[in-house]
Amino acid sequence: MKDPVDGILCWDIFDYLDRASAQALADQLTRLLRPEGALLGFFGTTQTRDTRYTKYIIVDQLKLKYRTYPAARGRQSILLNRDIIRLFSTLRVSDSFLLQNNLRELLFRKPAWA
Repeated sequence: MKDPVDGILCWDIFDYLDRASAQALADQLTRLLRPEGALLGFFGTTQTRDTRYTKYIIVDQLKLKYRTYPAARGRQSILLNRDIIRLFSTLRVSDSFLLQNNLRELLFRKPAWA
């Protein structure tokens, strides 16, 4: 790999993937991280029937806009903590939070020796 990255943000992308696709993506993201790099993932904790996606746009340092559009695919089954940790088995969990908005937030770090 030519240029590894310092950090990756995965905002609920894994909620929309089947298990095989989620594992393939996790493997590639892990490969892209430099040693000691970080991956921050947000994962849903409840099933929703939302048929829209939301695109967020950073306007400036204080403003965030959003736009919704029809979803091509709904959320798949909810991933449990152990399932998420297995997806990123070569990374270590640095922090984990359950947020009030029903999102699970996990911060992974790639070991220095990787």
